[in-house]
Amino acid sequence: MNDIALLILAAIPVVILLGLCILWLYRRRLRLNAKKLAASEEKYRRLVENSSDGVLLVQDDRALYTNSRAVDILGFTPEKLADISISELFKNGVDTMPVSQSEDDTHTPLYRIQRPDGKTRWVRVTRMPIEWENNPAIMVVVADETSHIQAERALQETEKKLATALLTIPDAIAITRLTDGQFIEVNESFERLSGYSAAELSGRTSLELGLWAQVDERDWLMEQLRLNGQVVDMEMKVRIKNGEMRFGLASARLIELHGQACVLMIIRDISEKKSNEDRFRQQMQRLATLRVVDMTIAASMELDQVLNLLLEKLIRELDVDACVLLMLNSRKQLVHRANVGMPEACVSNVNIKLGENHAGWAALHMKPIYVLHAEETPDALLGRKEFADAGFIAYYCTPLIAKGRVLGVLEIFNRRPLPSDPEWLNFFEALADQAAIAIENASLMDTVEQANQEMLAAYDDTIQGWAHALELRDGETEGHSQRVLQMTLAIARSMGFDDAQLVHMKRGALLHDIGKMAIPDAILFKPGPLTADEWEIMRKHPMLAYRLLAGISFLRPALDIPYCHHERWNGSGYPRGLAGEEIPLAARIFAVVDVWDALLSDRPYRNAWDEQQAADYLRQNAGILFDPAVVAAFFDQFTVIDSPDKFRSTGSNRQPID
Repeated sequence: MNDIALLILAAIPVVILLGLCILWLYRRRLRLNAKKLAASEEKYRRLVENSSDGVLLVQDDRALYTNSRAVDILGFTPEKLADISISELFKNGVDTMPVSQSEDDTHTPLYRIQRPDGKTRWVRVTRMPIEWENNPAIMVVVADETSHIQAERALQETEKKLATALLTIPDAIAITRLTDGQFIEVNESFERLSGYSAAELSGRTSLELGLWAQVDERDWLMEQLRLNGQVVDMEMKVRIKNGEMRFGLASARLIELHGQACVLMIIRDISEKKSNEDRFRQQMQRLATLRVVDMTIAASMELDQVLNLLLEKLIRELDVDACVLLMLNSRKQLVHRANVGMPEACVSNVNIKLGENHAGWAALHMKPIYVLHAEETPDALLGRKEFADAGFIAYYCTPLIAKGRVLGVLEIFNRRPLPSDPEWLNFFEALADQAAIAIENASLMDTVEQANQEMLAAYDDTIQGWAHALELRDGETEGHSQRVLQMTLAIARSMGFDDAQLVHMKRGALLHDIGKMAIPDAILFKPGPLTADEWEIMRKHPMLAYRLLAGISFLRPALDIPYCHHERWNGSGYPRGLAGEEIPLAARIFAVVDVWDALLSDRPYRNAWDEQQAADYLRQNAGILFDPAVVAAFFDQFTVIDSPDKFRSTGSNRQPID
């Protein structure tokens, strides 16, 4: 027992010591835990203080704690937040601005906070219940969404503006999927251009709707998009819903929309511009046509040539089937003058009185007549059954008027209804005016030509009178001028002279001795040989002829014979001593004929030779006094025979010379 007690007594200090150790260890652990807790609290405090969001610890609707970020966002000091109702702070602004929210945002509504400094902040508030010092509390996390809201609002405004622009822009805009070409979005302008509503276009393609009038244009555009990613200002034809063709200037670009490749196409309707260009081009073509007709009228004296050109231009430029020009004759009847495209039955034996049928009415009243479409009763409306048999159903007639006088009518016949636009009618009237001018000019030219012919006839009669006067003055050579004239013209014609040259040769031959009118009768009619002085005076008659005729422009081209018919091949002639081809050919021809006729005629100083003597004389002097080619032509043209007629023509087409 004592041993046990001693043992117990001995263990007591050990137990006490062990208890003290355990107590020390426990208290040490408490101190360590407190330090860890303080460190942890400090760590979390720093995290809260450095948070990008505002944090409030709320208990009994008052902020027990507020971090600096919350102060920055809300604009209230911690003390103020501790005095005001937190629920009231966020109450008024909740959900006052609709914004897009994700699924995570459904429990974190937006609040608009009015700060004390007057600024507005949009915040998203998250509430989390916690326990604070054994009492319930709420941790309120405030995230500043102001920048996000402003950016989203700007984006919404931009999208609204873009949507408005897309809807109201005058250019047609369409977005289609690249893979299948289906329409995704179109604007109102595209609806107006295509004639289809957005609902009709949705889910369909341009090929299905036949919008591409030329499919190869679409193929080219898609190929360019694949190669370059865009196409700029491509002209295209669009077949709209009602089948009408429109012209567009298209630009396209590859874009990405909602994660899929698409084609953005912008089309500007240039139909009116193309129409204006075509109208301008047509107007220029018509002006060019009028210019060609003007030039033809100015350059040509042939009325038929002008009228045929004018009618051909009318058919082509006005795109009609047939046209007819009727002229008013002296009996006041319209007769056919020219036509293009008309069957013979419609223009044969046309003889229309003034006031009769459409053409006669137009000519009588000096007003046009329109029958734009007479398909049901064309024979009655067009005046003749032949027109209906030819298939004509439309008619237009206008009088041809110049200086207030009706010259005829111009008619158009067509197998389709005629247009009635002013430009078409104006051009037709312009061509009608040109036709009237051409007819008037031709009439004036006919008058002038007639007057000219009468004047020329008067000139020729005057020349004939002069020649006859010379023969009367020199009775022994009567008929000489006419004989040498006919022979000279025959030889000249065989040597290639044309009709105009022959006219001047005729006048020159008739007037070849006109210079002798200034030679004194004592010398001209002296029965015996002339003295040297007298020959000198006689040889002046070619020069006198030149002086007499050179001042008359009408007779100037005929001077070669009166002035040079006494020149000789070897230069021994007078008045200038010309030789060879210096002598005009007309004078060389006349010299041979003049000598021939002179040798066969009696003269005061000798008797006439016979033909053989005269022929021998010409042959002997060929190449001396006379042009050998002319002498050869003379004998080729005439054969010397023993007959009362003395000689005859031998040319295949020659006529005997009187």
